[in-house]
Amino acid sequence: MTRQSPAAIVINAGREGNTPAAIMVAAYERDGSAVTDFSSRGKRGWNHTYPDIGAPGRSIWSCSARRTVISSGTYFGGNTNPYYLAISGTSMSTPHVAGLVALLWQACPSMKVSHRHEDYSGDDQGWWTDPMTRIHEAEWILEVSANYLDPSEATGVPVPDNTTGRYGLPIDYAQGYGIVDVEKAIGIALTLERLRSMYPSKNITVDDALASYLAMITETTETVPTNVLTARWQGEFSRYNDQFGKPLSTVNQTKIVYVPPGVTQAIIDLEYVPISLEEMKAGDITYTIDYGDDGSTDVTGSLAPTGQGSKHAVIDVSGENTNKLWAFGIIGEGLRIIRPPIERSYVEFRIEYNMEVQLVFATSPGEPINITVNRYDAMLAPLQFGAPTSDYTGGEISKNSIFYDMSKVEYHERVGPAPAKTPFALLSGDLLLALFLVLLGVLITGYIGGLIPLHTDWERRYFGPIMGGIGGIFVGLIIFHLMPESVEYIGFWTIIPFIIGFIALVLIENTLCTGHDHGRPGHRPSTLKTWLIPHTTEVDPDHFEHASVSTNIGIVLHNITDGVILASIFLVGNLTLATSIFLFAFVFHEVPFTFSASTMMKLSGYQEKRIKRMIIILIIFIPITTIITLALLTNASINFVGYIMALAAGMLFGICYFDIIPEAFREKKNRMNVIMFFILGIALLAMFAFI
Repeated sequence: MTRQSPAAIVINAGREGNTPAAIMVAAYERDGSAVTDFSSRGKRGWNHTYPDIGAPGRSIWSCSARRTVISSGTYFGGNTNPYYLAISGTSMSTPHVAGLVALLWQACPSMKVSHRHEDYSGDDQGWWTDPMTRIHEAEWILEVSANYLDPSEATGVPVPDNTTGRYGLPIDYAQGYGIVDVEKAIGIALTLERLRSMYPSKNITVDDALASYLAMITETTETVPTNVLTARWQGEFSRYNDQFGKPLSTVNQTKIVYVPPGVTQAIIDLEYVPISLEEMKAGDITYTIDYGDDGSTDVTGSLAPTGQGSKHAVIDVSGENTNKLWAFGIIGEGLRIIRPPIERSYVEFRIEYNMEVQLVFATSPGEPINITVNRYDAMLAPLQFGAPTSDYTGGEISKNSIFYDMSKVEYHERVGPAPAKTPFALLSGDLLLALFLVLLGVLITGYIGGLIPLHTDWERRYFGPIMGGIGGIFVGLIIFHLMPESVEYIGFWTIIPFIIGFIALVLIENTLCTGHDHGRPGHRPSTLKTWLIPHTTEVDPDHFEHASVSTNIGIVLHNITDGVILASIFLVGNLTLATSIFLFAFVFHEVPFTFSASTMMKLSGYQEKRIKRMIIILIIFIPITTIITLALLTNASINFVGYIMALAAGMLFGICYFDIIPEAFREKKNRMNVIMFFILGIALLAMFAFI
């Protein structure tokens, strides 16, 4: 259903597992302080089994399905309300999120399935290309706006997970991204819809909304010349009778009003309809007031029938009862005639009402009264500016408020909501381990490659097929991994950084490095061509020392490029089998370069210890550049990562074109084997990209 329409599905985290098509909800304690013990956990380390987000699920007041096991159990536990009960479960947390998603739809009717895929750490190589694993924009918004609870025994996550999700945000097996934040989620949704209406030709996503939504959630101070603040609300007094006409339950009508310092009077107006012939009922209601919301009733209005359906009262307020939350309740009495056989059980006596509370201040000209409200919830009636009283002689009231200022929505570069603070903050534990192993492998194999000319004679005939296979894997990586990922981020603009990367490699190879002759006379030999120079001492060491310096400079620049490419691969965040094969080839592709450098330094007359030190210096540029690139890209926008990937693809293509492939095909008698291994390398990457 999610794929065939823009609908969003919300399910409870009752069992281990998750599905990309739905928003999986964990259960928190009623106050959001911890994940409940009954909420299902995912399998630690397998983030595709984790809940997505959470909401309160403990002791939630809900409608009661009569004559069921659950309702019967609550009645035996002492609940006397025939229509409502308090129960716990992920079935209680899920409706919270379903309601929030409905609000997101109202704020952003254009929501749809996104291009983002559900978090995944399994072995399915098709996950990141399967459109069925993409998540809905509603889930994306809820995840990036959620508030994550730090793992501890107290928060219900006793074992830390150390897993990261989108933008490097922490996630774990118990709560996913955290408990939902309604204010932030609605702000992101409003911003998303606003940007799409402002820029209909752009492919606006949640990424764009994240870059702008904080600016439009504004806290401001309004100042109005008046001496009155007003709170208004509507309600329905309800009393339920059993089948014998005995009153069974009365619905709680409590509403909270904040009474600031400086209030001298509270004017109360209650309006209702006392008699209805259509519903065959008659009754009367009045108000109650609890100063301080401490559970005791301090004021009770008159229940004497007026026949007019209104109650008016003026209450003098002392200073000790200000700066408090007043709890207003509604009580009543009345009669409703049953109409059998239509009405027999649970007959409701109901009276709808409108309530207004005016708070009058002692204002003076030139001395504004400043009011600060720090609580925002459904039970609190918001204070609005009211019309001044008849004895008003001047003065102003200033009040803070939070609202969504849509005029501040602007289009920015896409950024994550929580910038990473370290070069490795965007990488999960598994990716960090893989990166460490790759860099360690490069250092080991590169060093071994430098030792080969010092201790053995190289068999040139083995070199071509090996280089052909590596070249095929590199080309396959460009075609099936780097370029598609870049296109997903920046679209058609991918071609520009790709060309720039290729041109940059050309300039490095032909200007700063030793150049490539490609069989043409008058050109200096390429970096890899130094292998073809005989291992003899009957040559001029000074000549080879000059060539050795040029060779080493070329390898340093080449390794810097390798570091950028390697960092770009890991920034994608998904270690598939295809990328694993590339990384395996990457580990060994440094061998010919250190081999050539060692050969030139040996012919230049360098001592063996000095050659070994130089080899270490050359290969250390790869991990250094990788770490620097990760550090630079950690706080970069998502678009910038796409540009870097395309740039790396262009450089990698240049390395294949100028280094790997020409050297692989240099020996004519091995060319068929080289072609076979080259095609095999491409096919290997293609197979794991599409199967």
